[in-house]
Amino acid sequence: MSVIFDNNKKNNEKFDDYQLNEYLSDIKIVVELLKGRTLKRNGEKIQEHLSNIDKALSGIMDLLVGYVERTGKQEIFLTNDTTSDRKALVGSATKQALLKMGEPIYEKAIESLYRQYHCTLADCFEHPEYLNKILKEMFGVAHIVIVDSIKKQLEAFSYQKPIEQFLVVISK
Repeated sequence: MSVIFDNNKKNNEKFDDYQLNEYLSDIKIVVELLKGRTLKRNGEKIQEHLSNIDKALSGIMDLLVGYVERTGKQEIFLTNDTTSDRKALVGSATKQALLKMGEPIYEKAIESLYRQYHCTLADCFEHPEYLNKILKEMFGVAHIVIVDSIKKQLEAFSYQKPIEQFLVVISK
């Protein structure tokens, strides 16, 4: 599900729907991870996941409140745009995998993607070969560490053919 706001063309106020969908994707990832866990064995991990959900929900609320305060508009349209959802999901999983390697690595990767291909991490859903090439340029054979991290985060969604295809291409 994606969220679209009726942007006010008079004051050119834009809502960051990509950021909102990224937060929603973060929540989807964590919920899928939690489905496979039990409270007794993984209490600390579950607390960490719940904390991540709380952070994402806080981010969503900040986006919504900020938009309403700036524009006075309160119309929200919900759509079922699975491509947009998948782009946000892939972007979020990739971001998390890169951030695990460190903020400078993440910054360098997104800078390289933009400089070479004029795209974002979310755009890599439609062009996984871009991400594959950037990771290989940055890490050589060690790029597989980041690819494995992305695969692990998207594992719960790999039954979806487009996600599976994305994972196959970045794994080459």
